[in-house]
Amino acid sequence: MSVDPRAMSGFAGTADAYAQGRPSYPGEAIDHFTSTFGLNDESTVLDLAAGTGQLSALVRT
Repeated sequence: MSVDPRAMSGFAGTADAYAQGRPSYPGEAIDHFTSTFGLNDESTVLDLAAGTGQLSALVRT
């Protein structure tokens, strides 16, 4: 899948700063989410419009 160059260049200069400065999700919230929906290592989850993918990475662990 390709990304439009205008979209890529618009966020490229600030993506690292955004990822570093954005607060993480509380562990309790991730635990609640995964247990409520019965998620495990075999689950498939779609994090639509994931941005930096921070939530996806936490749910995956």
